Amino acid sequence: MPLELIERSGAADNSIGRVTCPNCRLTMRLLAMKLVKGEAELREAAYRCPQCDAETRRWVRP
Repeated sequence: MPLELIERSGAADNSIGRVTCPNCRLTMRLLAMKLVKGEAELREAAYRCPQCDAETRRWVRP
């Protein structure tokens, strides 16, 4: 199932959390978030490093 961007309340620069690339030690950019089935309080977020394009996913609370 592909990730789809969902609308977040608040300002566009409001970060949910920082995810750091283990290779480059740079802050990874948020790509997309989707709802987690059966978990109303959680979202699955995908992040990508701007330098090496490494990607990771995290469960976050918005």
